[in-house]
Amino acid sequence: MSFLTEAATRRVATAIPRVAAVPAPRTFTTSIAAQRSATETVKDGLKKVDRAVSDKLVDGIDMATAAAEKVKKATEDVSTADARAKAQELKGEASGKAQELKGKAKGVAEETKGKAKGTAEEVKRSL
Repeated sequence: MSFLTEAATRRVATAIPRVAAVPAPRTFTTSIAAQRSATETVKDGLKKVDRAVSDKLVDGIDMATAAAEKVKKATEDVSTADARAKAQELKGEASGKAQELKGKAKGVAEETKGKAKGTAEEVKRSL
């Protein structure tokens, strides 16, 4: 094949699409929308409560760790008697913060639990 014939063949081959345009048949389907049962709704609510409580407890643990680090630093810097006083102060502070976070976690848990019950009752009424 000559050079010109070969070049012309390549140009024509790239200009023509390789796949013939054939209309594909389209299927038409319908399905029922996924509906959640009351138990699934309640389970989701309880998962949210569990997650909120876990997050608050982790915050409390982090605060306790930070308080422990403060106690360690305080004992290194101050004499034994002063360190005991400072440790008691920091212990009380950490305990107070832990109680505060525990209260917040319970509040969030109760709030989410109430929402879950309300949703469950709505689902029961709609059924």
